[in-house]
Amino acid sequence: MELTAFARLQRAGNWDEFRDAVRTFPGPAQNFVYADVDGHIGWYAAGRMPIRRGGDGARPYPGASADGDWLGFVPFDEMPHVFDPPSGRIVTANNRLVGTDYRYRVTRGGIGPWRAAALLEDLEAREGWTTDDFARLQGERLSIPHRDLAHALLEAAARHRGDAVWDEVAREMAGWDGRLEPESRAAALAVLTFRAVGARVILPRVARLPLGRPLARRVAAIHKLILERPASWVPAADKDWDGVLRGAWRAARVEIAEALGTDRAHWSWGALNVMTVQHPLARAASVLGPLLSPPSARMGGANTTPNVLGITPTGAVEGPSMRFIANLADPDDTRLVNFMGQSGHAASAHYSDQFEAWRTVETRRLAFTAGAVAREARNTLILRP
Repeated sequence: MELTAFARLQRAGNWDEFRDAVRTFPGPAQNFVYADVDGHIGWYAAGRMPIRRGGDGARPYPGASADGDWLGFVPFDEMPHVFDPPSGRIVTANNRLVGTDYRYRVTRGGIGPWRAAALLEDLEAREGWTTDDFARLQGERLSIPHRDLAHALLEAAARHRGDAVWDEVAREMAGWDGRLEPESRAAALAVLTFRAVGARVILPRVARLPLGRPLARRVAAIHKLILERPASWVPAADKDWDGVLRGAWRAARVEIAEALGTDRAHWSWGALNVMTVQHPLARAASVLGPLLSPPSARMGGANTTPNVLGITPTGAVEGPSMRFIANLADPDDTRLVNFMGQSGHAASAHYSDQFEAWRTVETRRLAFTAGAVAREARNTLILRP
């Protein structure tokens, strides 16, 4: 059935034929995007989404109960989709895709809206986007929650001129645009201060819960507090939200000095945000690490930026396995880069030759037409029966 859906997609000539093709897709819901030569665009979350008797499927149900029974699937015509939106733009970035009035329970909300909002902010700034522009957009490291924190810090610093701590805040954060670039000191201080707000305000309330510490680091909760600054959440020792922010800044200063030393020249987000990925075999035999694993790298971005890169406290890495840009006007200007390379053989020259391009968000053209493929080919593999 999946092959049928994709085969029909290859022959779809308009939106109705596209819909008919993805209607037959039987797997878990996927994002399918559409564009045609007449300028129409669309998006469909196609696949089978179960209608459950109760709950949202986030956790196993007791087998002796019928509470988790599937009663059917969300009708295809009622699956989330859009065609020719008035804005002329469609953005999805793992964010919530339906409103609270949607009649079916198909999501627990996804991650926060910040990645999608940052992309829309860029897209709405101008027209005339090119393939190179979209390649740069894939490298966007704007983090809206941390930019909002920087604004709050600078506003407070302006109210407390002459205070040594607030004057330092003003110096360090002035001019920072909210982008988590690897070489940025302001980004490092913003991220640590943001986390310190959670530790200062949320953690005391949830510390005894089994997942207290992860709850205190939830970006959505900290961001909401920074935007709304409810007086009822201010710890008694801080008196007001300016006191909370001042204390969080000082805690961040201590943390970064402990991690990177007291020389500010060594302070950067990349120095804190180091990506270390181990091949599964290297975990079993460390001697294989230099052969199989990519080098550790100082990275920008976070799980709040379009160029997503999340490194958990345990060292697990969440990021794009590849980056792809489709140019329907010029198929030979299609772009693709993998995390490591095209080959899975460690002795191949193409095992890791794309890693640096992936790290620095560069793109490579992927030849599509027969003539372009012939020009770009370096080796040809012939399979004979």
